Amino acid sequence: MHSKDPKLSTRFAAYRNQKGRGLSEIEVSAILTGTAPHLSAFVGWLFGIEDQLKELRLRTDRESVIFRFKKEFVTRRALRNIDPAQAAGFDFEALSGQVNALRRGITGVPRDDFELEIAAITMELVDHERFVKTGLPESSQRFVRSLRERLSA
Repeated sequence: MHSKDPKLSTRFAAYRNQKGRGLSEIEVSAILTGTAPHLSAFVGWLFGIEDQLKELRLRTDRESVIFRFKKEFVTRRALRNIDPAQAAGFDFEALSGQVNALRRGITGVPRDDFELEIAAITMELVDHERFVKTGLPESSQRFVRSLRERLSA
């Protein structure tokens, strides 16, 4: 939690050290609800159920995942960078094969909702892409190693 949210980590440490004394109920609530996603990720890692937690989170946030995909990927990238004439020349059979390889390679996404599956896969790749310029954190390095192994199998 410290590396992902240092301010929250500091607030939680103070809360824990003081056993909540001196904090309002609202402050305690904000600290505890802020730490919940970090605790969930840790428990998922601890019990080896990260993919199941990811799928559950995606199903819960279905509409926001698809909206983010349409806004950040379709509108800002695809529509701006590919004109209709260029798209008409695409080898859709080859593209379909590449998409299916990614579908097989990326785990923890719902397989029974094609739109959500494609949106989730795309946004996961976009999220990891930002580290190309800054260096990959350990979680992204694990993701890339795992994806490489699954795609080469």
